[in-house]
Amino acid sequence: TKPCVVDADALNCVSLGVPLPPASCVLTPHAGEMSRLLELSTAEIQSDRFKTIEQAASRFGTTVLLKGPFTVVGEPDRPILVNTTGNPGMATGGMGDTLTGIIATLLSEDLPAYCAAACGVHWHGLAGDICACEIGTIGYTAVDVSNALPAARVRILSSCESKPPC
Repeated sequence: TKPCVVDADALNCVSLGVPLPPASCVLTPHAGEMSRLLELSTAEIQSDRFKTIEQAASRFGTTVLLKGPFTVVGEPDRPILVNTTGNPGMATGGMGDTLTGIIATLLSEDLPAYCAAACGVHWHGLAGDICACEIGTIGYTAVDVSNALPAARVRILSSCESKPPC
């Protein structure tokens, strides 16, 4: 009955027919997970990410966040949002778990699912951009991104998010 994030194996369960909880949800698939959810190839998913996010949001009736380059967020009857933060160095183990934790935290603070997903992915990506500047474009970890979240939050709150992170 509480808002939740549906990620990883929970997405696999949904693709097998397990119903979503009767609460506000954010689904956070990458292309492979979305492929299973919509029974499409990953090539079809990646060829039109806007169409994909519209289909998923409509099918599941909830907020969906399709992870990847320029992560997109959709919800029925809402505009599709495109995240512009983040970088290729974030394509490593644990990054999705970090994103899930951020979105879950925002949901626990009573942000609507669509807003929690959009704010969470922006915040997460900005923390990754900080890591890329301070550590290097590759080689940083999900823990490094987690540790950069306070600095990213300061940048967001001080309206510096439009400036380059370096």
